[in-house]
Amino acid sequence: MVNLMISRNKNKHKTIIDYDVNVYVLEEYNHDTRESYWDPAKWYLHVYDYNDGQQEEVSRPYLLTKEEAFAMNFLEHDDIDDGMDGWMSMDHLMEEYKDVMSDRIREYLEGFPKYKEDIRLLTVYN
Repeated sequence: MVNLMISRNKNKHKTIIDYDVNVYVLEEYNHDTRESYWDPAKWYLHVYDYNDGQQEEVSRPYLLTKEEAFAMNFLEHDDIDDGMDGWMSMDHLMEEYKDVMSDRIREYLEGFPKYKEDIRLLTVYN
């Protein structure tokens, strides 16, 4: 007797969310010297939904610890410009930085819903 199993994919009709992540250091301004400066120890991740061609903010800026920022070493990659700012897909971030990413960052990024239909709240609060 042959046991026939019907394959089932419960997510096949769902819309995958295309997340983009803005990776940056806040630009600060010294009013006395009238110069901008960046603190390279204060990196942020800010997640956006980019499915409809327009970026929709879905998180607040997520501050990395000094140790996490050092380990990620963003400045050594072509993803970040001279203004210490860059955009990348979440898939790229998870793949390119997986070996140096802390568990805390990984858990944060993996906490975003994968499909539009699974969204309960529009914003993920840190």
